[in-house]
Amino acid sequence: MHRFEYIHWWYRGRQLLLKRILSKLKLPDQAKLLDVGCGTGATLSTLSLFGSAYGIDIEPSAVLYCRKRFTHVAVASATKIPHKTSTFDAVCALDVLEHIEDEEKTLKEFYRVLKPNGVLILFVPAFSILWGDLDIHSHHLRRYSKKNLMHIIKSDMFNIRAVSYFNYILFLPILIIRCIQRFRLILGEWGVYPVVKSRFVNSWLTWIFKLDIISIENISPPFGVSLMLTAQKRSAIINHST
Repeated sequence: MHRFEYIHWWYRGRQLLLKRILSKLKLPDQAKLLDVGCGTGATLSTLSLFGSAYGIDIEPSAVLYCRKRFTHVAVASATKIPHKTSTFDAVCALDVLEHIEDEEKTLKEFYRVLKPNGVLILFVPAFSILWGDLDIHSHHLRRYSKKNLMHIIKSDMFNIRAVSYFNYILFLPILIIRCIQRFRLILGEWGVYPVVKSRFVNSWLTWIFKLDIISIENISPPFGVSLMLTAQKRSAIINHST
C-alpha cells in the first residue's frame, strides 16, 4: 500500500472523490478531520489540505509510516476512538466499515467524536455478487447495497446528505473477472493486490475512474463497485451510551 497508494488508479480515484466531497463542505478555517483506518497515509495527505488531519489504525506498522509525515496518528480501533466527544468537523472511514463486526458500535463512536453538524464520509464495497478473492484477502465481512447502508445510518443520529454508487463504468468487467476467479478458471490473483504492472493500463484506468468520479455528480448510477455516503450529525446531542 505504501508503495502504490499515490500511483495506483483505484487509490487515486478514491482520493479524487474525497477531495471533491470535502471541497463542497463549508468546513471552518481550523477544521479537524479524522481518518479512521488511515493505512499508510494517503488519505491524511488529502485531509491536510482542508484542516488538521488526525488518523487512527489498528495496524502498528501502518501508523509508523504515517508518523513519518503526520503528528496526530494513533494505534486504535474504530470502536474505541481515543479522542474526546465533539472533537471533529469531519470523520472519514474509507473502506473500513466492511472490516468491522459491530457496525452499530462503530457508528456510535463516529457520532460521538463528531461535532454537532459534523460530517461523516463513508466509502464501502458494493454488491455481494462482486464477492471474491479480494474480499477474502482483505478480510472483508460484507459488501453493501445502497438500501442496507442507508438502513444502518440511524436517523436519530445522522441526516443522510448524499449516497451514490461509484466505479460504475468498470462494474461489468470487474464482475466478469470476479466470476472467473470464483470458478477458478483463469487470472489467479489478478486485482487482489494493489500492484501496477503496466503504466499504460494504470494510466488508462486512472482516466476512466476520473471520468466516473466526475460524472456521478450529475447522474445516479444504479450500480457500482463501490458506494459512498455522506451524512451530517444531528445538532441535538443524543445519549447513545447504552
